[in-house]
Amino acid sequence: MDEVDIEITIRLAQNSRISFRELADTLDLSVNAVHKRVQTLQELGIFNRFQATVSFMVFRPVLVLVSGFSQSSYLDKAVEELGKDRRIFKVIMAGGNMIYVHAFLRDLSELQDLLEVTRKKGEMINPSFGFFQPPEMVLPPLSSMDYRILNVIKDDARMAVSDIAEELGVTTKTVRRRLSRMEKEGLIALTIDFVPTASSDIITILHLKVSDPEKRKEMVPSLMDKYRPHVIGLSCLFDPHDIVYCNLWTKNMKEMTRIIEDIRKDERVESVVPNIYYNQKTFETWIDDLIRERAGVR
Repeated sequence: MDEVDIEITIRLAQNSRISFRELADTLDLSVNAVHKRVQTLQELGIFNRFQATVSFMVFRPVLVLVSGFSQSSYLDKAVEELGKDRRIFKVIMAGGNMIYVHAFLRDLSELQDLLEVTRKKGEMINPSFGFFQPPEMVLPPLSSMDYRILNVIKDDARMAVSDIAEELGVTTKTVRRRLSRMEKEGLIALTIDFVPTASSDIITILHLKVSDPEKRKEMVPSLMDKYRPHVIGLSCLFDPHDIVYCNLWTKNMKEMTRIIEDIRKDERVESVVPNIYYNQKTFETWIDDLIRERAGVR
């Protein structure tokens, strides 16, 4: 991947139904060039699906990240066992048998049980955790038709409106109106299944220990801006150890080292611990089950 590929990926992760024309205009490319790059990224497996689901605020799950060393001598098997838990949606495997378990909890009371699952199934020792509990927010309700649309496009968010309508036996006007409403009111999340490890590039998770916990949140936009497009993700969760997790993309080790050394000079950062990650697995959760149920799918 190059910088343009990363920019395309970031924008598709923000809105997987964005038109290639809009991408082309934003990146000063031709529509054909954008199409070819997206096709290549798909063929390489860097993203497998254009995803559609309910927005984070619809069911208001507690987002949890559990990280730590696994004693498993067969990590892939341990990860598959973790994936059987309907709360876990992604597990990242990194060097030194480190794993990063991402989960959606129905409420915070499930946290201790999740940690116990990571200890038993993931064979994790003294796992660390961070979480984000969404604020109270009143959103308009989704209808059964909205859920039916979401269920149809969950693995193909770029499906043509006419194809969605045909699948559901409704008019294109109905589909277009409901999609527009869901986007406008923040009820739908349109993203991609991003698998950066499918490339030959280096993807590193940085554990950034901040010197002033009160400034953790303000670090996120400044790091994203300064190191774009290399910083492809930042997690600023409630963390007892005041850690910010940063996903870093670089073309080679030299570039990775240069950026890490530069981040270490930031007075807001007390320490930087890098872990190169080499694989990830994604899984369906209780949220997918709930969407199917409300769509009337058995």
